Amino acid sequence: MKILMLVWMSAGCALIGKWGLGQEVADARALGMAGISSVPGTGYAIAGNPAWWAGSAGTIAGITSRDKYLLKEMKDVSVSLCHGWKSDALGISITMSGLHPYLKQQYELSYSREFAEKVHSGIGLVYIHFNSTEGTSAVYAATFRAGLGFRLSEKLWVSFYGLNPLGLGLSSRGSFLIPCLYLAGLAYQPAETVLLAVELASSNEAGIVVRGGMEYQFRQRFFLRAGCSSHPFRVAFGTGFTKNRLHIDLAAEYHSYLGLSPALSLNYRFGSLQEDEN
Repeated sequence: MKILMLVWMSAGCALIGKWGLGQEVADARALGMAGISSVPGTGYAIAGNPAWWAGSAGTIAGITSRDKYLLKEMKDVSVSLCHGWKSDALGISITMSGLHPYLKQQYELSYSREFAEKVHSGIGLVYIHFNSTEGTSAVYAATFRAGLGFRLSEKLWVSFYGLNPLGLGLSSRGSFLIPCLYLAGLAYQPAETVLLAVELASSNEAGIVVRGGMEYQFRQRFFLRAGCSSHPFRVAFGTGFTKNRLHIDLAAEYHSYLGLSPALSLNYRFGSLQEDEN
């Protein structure tokens, strides 16, 4: 246990030093496509880009669990609740990562709005609390994230997303900085059952990451997904099932250095089924 804790501490310190305190939150559907957040129309409350939350009526509760590299010390769990009206949506999410006392907590409150069924926008306030080691003070940080989505046609979508995009994040310890993370993506649906997506991600502390993914739907209820990303190379695959109000998604990502990370998401819709009828 102590050895695993030291591994987790070393990895956590390296990641914080390189990436800061913020993190992208994604459900198993996105993770099954290499973490792409540019895919619209899911209605899932833990999607990466808050702009796509709007346009789906009803309330959605979700939970996602991911075992990073099969180490319980690097496990993270996200829970969320999102309520949508005709053109607006309000959501909250909580993400817990690690194992006490090396625990990171991320809280978010987000709002999104749809304009004329073609333009989506969203903004989220993010608060982070990180305990590094026993006997040291915790780190507190706050920032925001924002996203835009454009429906160019019935088959083509473009989206933009940023975490701490203006570099205005605040931290209780100056050495722990929140990075500026930017994403731009394109999603194309050549057929009713096929969805293709590509995404570019860039941070002020790392190079450009390229992600590509696809989703195939069959019998209106089942989904197969796959994707890959660069810097370093990762490959992902996943599957999903939907039945009326319930969505179940499974995913696994393989890191070229650190190994396998499986994930499971459960999402349940309360209220209108107009978006989910199959």
